[in-house]
Amino acid sequence: AVLFRGMTLEDGAKARAPRRRKFNLLIFGDSITEGVRTLGWEGVQNDTDRNDAVRDYSFQVGSMLAAEFGVVAFGASGLTHAGSGGVPPLGESWNQLWADAARDFATHPPDLVLYNEGTNDGSSNITDLMLDVVRKVHEAAPRTRQLLLGPFDGQQADNLRAVVAAMPVGTATFGDTKGFYSGDDGLHPFGYSHVADITPSVVELCLPLLAASARW
Repeated sequence: AVLFRGMTLEDGAKARAPRRRKFNLLIFGDSITEGVRTLGWEGVQNDTDRNDAVRDYSFQVGSMLAAEFGVVAFGASGLTHAGSGGVPPLGESWNQLWADAARDFATHPPDLVLYNEGTNDGSSNITDLMLDVVRKVHEAAPRTRQLLLGPFDGQQADNLRAVVAAMPVGTATFGDTKGFYSGDDGLHPFGYSHVADITPSVVELCLPLLAASARW
């Protein structure tokens, strides 16, 4: 962690608080949302040489929308099993910053929560587990819109549509990602696919939901 203790200014210099951006965006996902293999993978052994979060669609979407955004993504994570580093499944971790530290949904509630979940759950039916998360987020932040992206590999689309159908109208939306990209390593997009193909398409899905936000 980084502990900020203060700063020293030159004579005559002044400091001012940063200007908060208009919208808050919270993104949940797995290794694809984390930035794994955005720099390639063949012949690259170390994660530090092949992974780059800022080339990922999640970072790019937040930047393009000029939003305050947080990315909560862990390799191998899903609804039915834990992610890398022992992070619990989404149903247990959605409201946690880390173990025993709760996420605050009240002070600055997100205008939009975006999910890219289900890839690591394979053919398991995640409807009930995902619906439980979406309902709890709705209870914690009633005005927050929720966007459930269909995994890029095409799995879980019907189950995620069922989640949206079970929610009050206008609170949750299914984002069809069919054709957004074809996997560069069979699963993970490379950086150019994130930037040129996925990001603009995801932004198009986000814009009408933000336009309908109470803070517009």
